[in-house]
Amino acid sequence: ILNDSITGTEVLNINTAGNATFAGDVYIPSKLEHTGDSDTFLNFSDDTITLSAGGSSTTFSGNGNATFAGNVALADGKEIRLGAGTDLKLYSNGTDGYVVAPVDDLVLQAADDVFIYTQGGEDAIIARGDGGVELYHNNAKKLETTSTGVSVTGGATFAGNVGIGTTSPVQKL
Repeated sequence: ILNDSITGTEVLNINTAGNATFAGDVYIPSKLEHTGDSDTFLNFSDDTITLSAGGSSTTFSGNGNATFAGNVALADGKEIRLGAGTDLKLYSNGTDGYVVAPVDDLVLQAADDVFIYTQGGEDAIIARGDGGVELYHNNAKKLETTSTGVSVTGGATFAGNVGIGTTSPVQKL
Protein backbone atom coordinates (compact mmCIF):
# COMPACT_ATOMS: atom_id res chain seq x y z
CA ILE A 1 0.00 0.00 0.00
CA LEU A 2 1.28 3.44 -0.96
CA ASN A 3 -0.30 6.51 0.59
CA ASP A 4 -0.14 10.16 -0.47
CA SER A 5 2.47 11.79 1.80
CA ILE A 6 0.39 14.94 2.31
CA THR A 7 -3.19 13.69 2.62
CA GLY A 8 -2.48 10.16 3.80
CA THR A 9 -4.95 8.86 1.19
CA GLU A 10 -4.26 5.45 -0.32
CA VAL A 11 -3.08 5.95 -3.93
CA LEU A 12 -1.74 2.49 -4.80
CA ASN A 13 -2.59 -0.96 -3.50
CA ILE A 14 -0.90 -4.07 -4.89
CA ASN A 15 -2.38 -7.24 -3.42
CA THR A 16 -0.77 -10.66 -3.05
CA ALA A 17 -2.18 -11.80 -6.41
CA GLY A 18 -0.28 -8.99 -8.12
CA ASN A 19 -3.36 -6.89 -8.91
CA ALA A 20 -2.94 -3.14 -8.60
CA THR A 21 -5.61 -0.61 -7.65
CA PHE A 22 -5.00 3.08 -8.27
CA ALA A 23 -6.81 6.05 -6.75
CA GLY A 24 -6.60 9.07 -9.05
CA ASP A 25 -4.91 9.47 -12.42
CA VAL A 26 -2.23 7.17 -13.81
CA TYR A 27 0.20 8.71 -16.30
CA ILE A 28 1.82 6.55 -18.99
CA PRO A 29 4.53 8.27 -21.06
CA SER A 30 3.91 6.45 -24.36
CA LYS A 31 3.56 2.67 -24.24
CA LEU A 32 2.17 0.00 -21.95
CA GLU A 33 3.60 -3.39 -23.00
CA HIS A 34 2.76 -6.96 -21.97
CA THR A 35 5.78 -8.58 -20.33
CA GLY A 36 7.34 -11.19 -22.58
CA ASP A 37 5.14 -10.36 -25.59
CA SER A 38 6.26 -7.27 -27.49
CA ASP A 39 3.33 -7.72 -29.95
CA THR A 40 0.80 -6.97 -27.19
CA PHE A 41 0.76 -3.33 -26.14
CA LEU A 42 -1.19 -0.14 -25.66
CA ASN A 43 0.51 2.84 -27.29
CA PHE A 44 -0.30 6.53 -26.82
CA SER A 45 0.84 9.21 -29.29
CA ASP A 46 -0.41 12.57 -30.62
CA ASP A 47 -4.19 12.17 -30.12
CA THR A 48 -4.02 8.48 -31.06
CA ILE A 49 -4.35 5.29 -29.02
CA THR A 50 -3.26 1.99 -30.58
CA LEU A 51 -4.21 -1.35 -29.03
CA SER A 52 -2.16 -4.20 -30.48
CA ALA A 53 -2.31 -7.94 -29.84
CA GLY A 54 -0.68 -10.71 -31.83
CA GLY A 55 0.38 -8.39 -34.64
CA SER A 56 -3.15 -6.99 -35.28
CA SER A 57 -4.01 -3.52 -34.09
CA THR A 58 -6.94 -1.19 -33.55
CA THR A 59 -6.35 2.55 -33.64
CA PHE A 60 -8.55 5.22 -32.09
CA SER A 61 -7.77 8.76 -33.21
CA GLY A 62 -8.66 12.10 -31.67
CA ASN A 63 -10.83 12.96 -34.69
CA GLY A 64 -13.30 10.23 -33.71
CA ASN A 65 -12.16 7.60 -36.22
CA ALA A 66 -11.37 3.99 -35.34
CA THR A 67 -9.31 1.79 -37.65
CA PHE A 68 -9.47 -2.00 -37.28
CA ALA A 69 -6.94 -4.39 -38.82
CA GLY A 70 -9.43 -7.26 -38.55
CA ASN A 71 -13.15 -7.99 -38.27
CA VAL A 72 -15.56 -6.44 -35.80
CA ALA A 73 -17.48 -9.31 -34.18
CA LEU A 74 -20.70 -8.72 -32.25
CA ALA A 75 -22.80 -11.26 -30.38
CA ASP A 76 -26.24 -12.18 -31.75
CA GLY A 77 -28.80 -9.46 -31.12
CA LYS A 78 -26.15 -6.74 -30.71
CA GLU A 79 -26.36 -3.84 -33.18
CA ILE A 80 -24.10 -1.55 -35.11
CA ARG A 81 -25.90 1.79 -34.84
CA LEU A 82 -25.19 4.63 -37.25
CA GLY A 83 -26.34 8.24 -37.03
CA ALA A 84 -26.97 10.70 -34.22
CA GLY A 85 -29.95 8.67 -33.01
CA THR A 86 -30.65 5.21 -34.28
CA ASP A 87 -30.88 6.23 -37.94
CA LEU A 88 -29.57 2.89 -39.23
CA LYS A 89 -29.08 -0.46 -37.50
CA LEU A 90 -27.21 -3.56 -38.70
CA TYR A 91 -27.57 -6.77 -36.72
CA SER A 92 -28.16 -10.52 -36.70
CA ASN A 93 -30.55 -12.36 -34.42
CA GLY A 94 -28.59 -15.60 -34.92
CA THR A 95 -30.84 -16.76 -37.75
CA ASP A 96 -31.44 -13.75 -40.00
CA GLY A 97 -29.45 -10.62 -40.83
CA TYR A 98 -31.10 -7.20 -40.68
CA VAL A 99 -30.51 -3.73 -42.11
CA VAL A 100 -33.09 -1.45 -40.49
CA ALA A 101 -33.74 2.25 -41.13
CA PRO A 102 -36.35 2.95 -38.41
CA VAL A 103 -36.32 6.73 -38.86
CA ASP A 104 -36.85 7.25 -42.58
CA ASP A 105 -36.07 5.75 -45.98
CA LEU A 106 -33.31 3.24 -46.71
CA VAL A 107 -31.33 4.28 -49.77
CA LEU A 108 -29.04 1.86 -51.60
CA GLN A 109 -26.83 3.56 -54.17
CA ALA A 110 -24.01 2.17 -56.24
CA ALA A 111 -21.62 3.53 -58.85
CA ASP A 112 -23.33 1.25 -61.38
CA ASP A 113 -25.54 -1.82 -60.82
CA VAL A 114 -27.31 -2.97 -57.62
CA PHE A 115 -27.74 -6.72 -57.03
CA ILE A 116 -29.96 -8.47 -54.50
CA TYR A 117 -29.32 -12.20 -54.21
CA THR A 118 -31.08 -15.01 -52.37
CA GLN A 119 -29.55 -18.21 -51.03
CA GLY A 120 -26.66 -19.63 -52.99
CA GLY A 121 -26.15 -16.34 -54.84
CA GLU A 122 -29.29 -16.68 -56.98
CA ASP A 123 -30.48 -13.48 -58.68
CA ALA A 124 -33.57 -11.89 -57.11
CA ILE A 125 -33.46 -8.22 -58.20
CA ILE A 126 -30.97 -6.47 -60.45
CA ALA A 127 -31.16 -2.71 -60.99
CA ARG A 128 -28.81 -1.78 -63.83
CA GLY A 129 -27.19 1.64 -63.90
CA ASP A 130 -28.73 3.63 -66.79
CA GLY A 131 -30.70 0.49 -67.68
CA GLY A 132 -33.52 -1.79 -66.70
CA VAL A 133 -34.67 -3.44 -63.53
CA GLU A 134 -34.89 -7.23 -63.60
CA LEU A 135 -37.04 -9.38 -61.30
CA TYR A 136 -36.30 -13.09 -60.89
CA HIS A 137 -38.21 -16.10 -59.60
CA ASN A 138 -36.03 -19.05 -58.58
CA ASN A 139 -33.07 -17.50 -60.47
CA ALA A 140 -35.09 -17.16 -63.73
CA LYS A 141 -35.79 -13.66 -65.09
CA LYS A 142 -39.56 -13.07 -65.17
CA LEU A 143 -39.96 -9.30 -65.57
CA GLU A 144 -37.67 -6.62 -66.94
CA THR A 145 -38.16 -2.91 -67.52
CA THR A 146 -36.92 -1.68 -70.89
CA SER A 147 -36.58 1.71 -72.58
CA THR A 148 -39.98 1.13 -74.20
CA GLY A 149 -41.89 -0.48 -71.31
CA VAL A 150 -41.71 -3.93 -69.73
CA SER A 151 -40.90 -7.42 -70.90
CA VAL A 152 -42.55 -10.40 -69.18
CA THR A 153 -41.29 -13.96 -69.51
CA GLY A 154 -44.05 -16.48 -68.92
CA GLY A 155 -47.65 -15.69 -68.05
CA ALA A 156 -49.04 -12.62 -66.29
CA THR A 157 -52.10 -12.56 -64.05
CA PHE A 158 -53.89 -9.27 -63.38
CA ALA A 159 -56.62 -8.58 -60.84
CA GLY A 160 -59.14 -5.88 -61.74
CA ASN A 161 -59.37 -3.86 -64.94
CA VAL A 162 -56.52 -3.73 -67.44
CA GLY A 163 -56.44 -0.99 -70.06
CA ILE A 164 -54.41 -0.64 -73.21
CA GLY A 165 -53.63 2.89 -74.32
CA THR A 166 -55.77 4.47 -71.62
CA THR A 167 -55.29 5.57 -68.05
CA SER A 168 -58.85 4.79 -66.97
CA PRO A 169 -59.99 1.40 -68.31
CA VAL A 170 -63.65 0.53 -68.04
CA GLN A 171 -63.54 -2.74 -69.95
CA LYS A 172 -61.71 -5.92 -68.99
CA LEU A 173 -59.59 -7.79 -71.51
